[in-house]
Amino acid sequence: MLRQTSAIRPEAMPLAPKWLIDWGTLFDKAAPATLRARRFGPAMAPALVYPDPFPNADNPAKPPDDIGGLVYRDLLRGGEADLRSVRSIVEKLPAAVAALSPLVKEGAVDPAPVVAWLKAGGAGDPSAAEIDYMNCIAGDVPLLLFMLIEAAATSLPDADIRNGECLGPVGSWILGDFFFDEYSRARSIVEETPRPLTR
Repeated sequence: MLRQTSAIRPEAMPLAPKWLIDWGTLFDKAAPATLRARRFGPAMAPALVYPDPFPNADNPAKPPDDIGGLVYRDLLRGGEADLRSVRSIVEKLPAAVAALSPLVKEGAVDPAPVVAWLKAGGAGDPSAAEIDYMNCIAGDVPLLLFMLIEAAATSLPDADIRNGECLGPVGSWILGDFFFDEYSRARSIVEETPRPLTR
């Protein structure tokens, strides 16, 4: 789907009807047979991890130190952009919201579930270098990793939501904050416009 753009495949544009989304299959109230997404968890689709689903047409030669992958590049850009730490986000959340997260204990980030996941991915006892790496991650959990593990550990039995079927409280708050900001920003040109904009 990510390759289906007018720049990469102009001969395939406009998109055929099979590319249209029937939103009714995604929401319980809109259709009897809903389409469920894959559960959240600390893993990525291989196409997002391995180099490079989007080769640079202007420079087909890949630099030797470019290990590629959109996720890797996202993590690098996040580091370069000086994203807020998970700790600083948790400190800003209402205490009642932070307390709902399975990765927050007594108002502070609990790295134990993250370290447990890192250890589970290895074969045998971790080496000294791997332990150092895990301690480094535990000291400042990357935001994306935190959100994925939080989602995998979050369940809401009263709403019939199992682990990984929704974002956790911290991840939900981050996305909700963005969406409500965008809604407020665009309200005057969308919802409050008396008629559709025409040329």
